[in-house]
Amino acid sequence: MVNIAVAGGTGKVGKTILEVLKTQTRHKPFLLTRSSTPRNDDTVTSVTVNYSDVTSLAEALERHEIHTVICCLPYEGNALEIGQGNLIKASEASVHTKRFVPSAFGINYPKEAVKELPVLAYYFQAIETLRQSSLEWTLFQNGCFLDYWGHPHIKSYLRPSPFGIDIAGKVAAIPGDGDARFTVTYSFDVAKYVVAAMDLDEWPETTRIAGDIITWKEFVNLAEGTTGSKF
Repeated sequence: MVNIAVAGGTGKVGKTILEVLKTQTRHKPFLLTRSSTPRNDDTVTSVTVNYSDVTSLAEALERHEIHTVICCLPYEGNALEIGQGNLIKASEASVHTKRFVPSAFGINYPKEAVKELPVLAYYFQAIETLRQSSLEWTLFQNGCFLDYWGHPHIKSYLRPSPFGIDIAGKVAAIPGDGDARFTVTYSFDVAKYVVAAMDLDEWPETTRIAGDIITWKEFVNLAEGTTGSKF
């Protein structure tokens, strides 16, 4: 049994992973949070942290003997640049912390994508920092979250954010010829895989998760068949 801390565990992906982590008994779950308000949850130990202070972060990890950190901080503001960056440094400094999961949970971004999404610069920066550290780490790549198209018919903490296919509006604007294949995975399935990976003896740099691999045309056909409408 080891102590596992989730950073960003009150957010979307983090809340999902923490909820699944609480269902197992092999490891003890912790929540790293900026809030000093006590949580009414006996199954999770909340730890108030300051992501701007590496020293206090490291002390918090050591005090609670955190073995593994799962970072689910959002791609917003300076959460990746400051929050995740300092959390990696603190994990490296902590004598108890051996493993780190960076905030990824998406596609395999090419480096040139930084031109379109500047925040990815901190995503790649985290990877380089981890490579130079003594921490064991892995990137979880699950493609697109299926939740984006399943709202409101499935349990999800993710915000509705459909692209390409608007099932509610019965409209599709598929890219290219529609034959390109892409991966979709339900958020709670991603969380189950992440939690299961905590028991692996070794981690590769990249852990790929695929709920399904489908083309845009196939996706439209499924949507039309399910709704009984022509898009």
